[in-house]
Amino acid sequence: MLHLALVFAHFLAAALALGAIVATDLRLLSKLAQDRVRIAPPNAFVSRIVVVSLVVLCATGAAIVAARPAGLANPKLHAKLLLGAL
Repeated sequence: MLHLALVFAHFLAAALALGAIVATDLRLLSKLAQDRVRIAPPNAFVSRIVVVSLVVLCATGAAIVAARPAGLANPKLHAKLLLGAL
């Protein structure tokens, strides 16, 4: 049951971070379209969402791996860790 809650929290944090980052990326893409579409710049709240989400992702990810250490042999986990480090 605890593992399921960790996975849910991990997924929720990933969704929150992804949503905030996509909004910022859309603003950057609007610059390429010569600002025909106006998207407001990210405010401090959006920045806090991303920071808190990344902290939760790290914490829940470490807890998930600690709960099932056999998962360390998974190449998908290695790819996620590499992308996260970059």
